[in-house]
Amino acid sequence: MKIQYIKNLLGVLLVMMVGLTSASSKDKGVKVGMTVQDLSNPTWAGYCQAIKKEIESKGGRLNYVSCESNVNKQITQVENFVASGVNV
Repeated sequence: MKIQYIKNLLGVLLVMMVGLTSASSKDKGVKVGMTVQDLSNPTWAGYCQAIKKEIESKGGRLNYVSCESNVNKQITQVENFVASGVNV
């Protein structure tokens, strides 16, 4: 179970980075939205900081939020990202 979770997380991060790379070649101001399970968890907080640093080094912006383990809240957050015009 834990291995599958880590594989899924790595897959999502890979998709984000590929999207950022392709978008950044066209638009230096790429916006990335990310919703995570819980920012009070040091693992998630660390991932967010590392990803933010990488995205900003490429000229992009990251907005990350916590869904607090609530699937409905996470869906709303993704919908809000799309409505606000995030690229990835």
